[in-house]
Amino acid sequence: MKNIYRLLILCAASVLASANIGAAAQPSSCNDGRGTDRCADESRTQQRLLYKVASTEDFANKRVQLVRAFFVDGYGQDIALVTFKRAPEEDLQVEVRLPDREGRLTNPPLVGQLSGTSWMDIMAGAGTFDRDLVPLPRRNDELSICLHSWVSTVEVVDENGRIRRKTSSACGGDSLVTAYAFKLANIAVESFSFCSTLSREASRNDVTLLADCWRLRGDRTAASQAYNRLHTRWFLHPNGADFARSLYELFYDRAEITWPGEEKVTGAASAAQLWTAKASQDRFVPQIYFGETQDRVRIEGQIWPKPKSDEERPQPIPVTMLWTKENGFDFRLRSLSPGGDR
Repeated sequence: MKNIYRLLILCAASVLASANIGAAAQPSSCNDGRGTDRCADESRTQQRLLYKVASTEDFANKRVQLVRAFFVDGYGQDIALVTFKRAPEEDLQVEVRLPDREGRLTNPPLVGQLSGTSWMDIMAGAGTFDRDLVPLPRRNDELSICLHSWVSTVEVVDENGRIRRKTSSACGGDSLVTAYAFKLANIAVESFSFCSTLSREASRNDVTLLADCWRLRGDRTAASQAYNRLHTRWFLHPNGADFARSLYELFYDRAEITWPGEEKVTGAASAAQLWTAKASQDRFVPQIYFGETQDRVRIEGQIWPKPKSDEERPQPIPVTMLWTKENGFDFRLRSLSPGGDR
């Protein structure tokens, strides 16, 4: 339950301050971090196109029960869509989609079966998520400021084809929509074994965890294990070469690291030293985790060089990592080299 009500982390800052004004400042429950009205018909149409999904009316006409939640982060970016469906003569289904933006990876949906218990849990909240709450009284001199709020839109099509929809900002005071939407995200995480095993410390919340889980391919169980090793504390963001010794265990004995523009180094100690020196300056961003076997995972990503000046705009460099389980050890980094799929 703690993941459902972690609403405080959805705002980058929430400050209560005393001020001699007559009314409290409240953000619109429909506006995202960029000021876009997410309740407007045009915004909803664009959002459906972004995820390549049908309208609720299409599901209602087919008598398909639907519960889905769209998530927009505190910077106005669409992050993920979680959908649960019950169609006549079909199994219960859960689906996770990422937005399909031009120039990015092709985004096939993550699809799985949903348990009956989870469906009943979803239905328990589907009847009340859109109820209006009575606002709490405020003092005349109280000013509420909330920044970078997430915005959630929940849509429900019931067994009779009736459509209900509501959008709310985490700063908008309507905790029912936000809490229910994040409950749906949590149910989706738990519905996929390889999602539920991902380290929660590596993601901000269940929605970002689903976005990471979508990036698992092939043997997803192995990919999730390699993901957790990659996201070991300080590995992706070492604070200089002093961290090398503490990260030795994450490197294969004869690891080979070829950092773009640097000579190849071999061995755990040398690899750890090069990695911590370079990764503390240039950021490695993983994109796909592909489980080739239960003991071998390929991680494709990009290195984003740190700009040397305010005017410089360096381009990302594609690189490929290979993580393996060998000699009785957990996954360790065996190689890193420039280039894509190898």
